[in-house]
Amino acid sequence: DPSSLDPADTAQSGSLESSNLSSLLFDTLVTLDGRGRPQPALAISWQPEPGGQRWQYKVRRGVTFQDGTPVTADQVAASLRVANPNWKVLPAGDEIIVERDSPAADLPVELAQPRNGIAKRDGPNILGTGPFAISQWQASKKLILAANNDYWAGRPFVDSIEITMGQGFREQAISLD
Repeated sequence: DPSSLDPADTAQSGSLESSNLSSLLFDTLVTLDGRGRPQPALAISWQPEPGGQRWQYKVRRGVTFQDGTPVTADQVAASLRVANPNWKVLPAGDEIIVERDSPAADLPVELAQPRNGIAKRDGPNILGTGPFAISQWQASKKLILAANNDYWAGRPFVDSIEITMGQGFREQAISLD
């Protein structure tokens, strides 16, 4: 059972449960299609500079965090620096620049990983840009998510999701309102 919903929390990374929850709350710059090819998400385009150590990502306009504040390149860069402290990530207008120590031909694929979900961290609160927002969270006990009516990719088809932690799948009553 996850004790944190932060996508950059290394103690949670890699687990299927945390990846599935993360995708409900947080978007990444890039997503992967059914064949594993990078597709636009919060980034509408990207390109490497010669040598492949430095990449530019153009951030999608009109996206908001679940509290209604606009997503900016500054916030995207800050979120990626938390998840990847060894990377140099800088905002540049409506783009971000990611610089690595060595060529990173697979950077778009890496940015599609749940740990690179874009989050707005405000003390103990964390907000994402995903299709659902946290309505109630009791660490390792219960999570209630509400549909994000302003989700940039379209409103989810259910109003809420309630997840009770610590129970086997057969014991759990799943409520999709």
